[in-house]
Amino acid sequence: MPEYPEINLAAQRPDRGHYVYSFHDSDGILLYVGSSGDLWRRFRSHLEEHPGWWPQVDWKRTVVMRIGTADCAGRSCSAPEHAEMTAYEQQLIGELRPPRNTRFNGYCWRGLHLLAEHGKIDSSTGRLWCYTCQRDRQRATYDPVKQKAYRGANVEKIRKRQKRYDAARSERLKVRRAAARTNAWEAI
Repeated sequence: MPEYPEINLAAQRPDRGHYVYSFHDSDGILLYVGSSGDLWRRFRSHLEEHPGWWPQVDWKRTVVMRIGTADCAGRSCSAPEHAEMTAYEQQLIGELRPPRNTRFNGYCWRGLHLLAEHGKIDSSTGRLWCYTCQRDRQRATYDPVKQKAYRGANVEKIRKRQKRYDAARSERLKVRRAAARTNAWEAI
């Protein structure tokens, strides 16, 4: 594994470049490995995207390694340092298997279950689901009470909508039955 210089976030604010970083919790357990050309912008996006595990990050244990000093243009960057940065990130994720990484680590997208060979990619979201997460998702989809816990949906709205649908359906059935009776009476 190549050696790269580590950056002390408490002592200096890194400029734009090519970096690989790892987040640890207060016990020193690895949570996440990532790469970025603009660290502070990426850290801010982690805060917005992952409010569940972001507070667990211990900044004193965060490790940042500089891969290259060339300015990074993001995903479209063609610098050789960018290819080296992404390859090193994938290598670390594959070896260390941090539970909060959703790509290259062998865990499902929720980071809860280690995937077997039979994981399934959801075509609508592109996320890799394990069978346990799929089962939980399917149960939540069909049960209004679990929908609230899974999606944060308002159960009362769902129940009212269901009652309106049921009332309209029973009204349609009554009209059909009445029409069938009148048609049968006229036929006699």
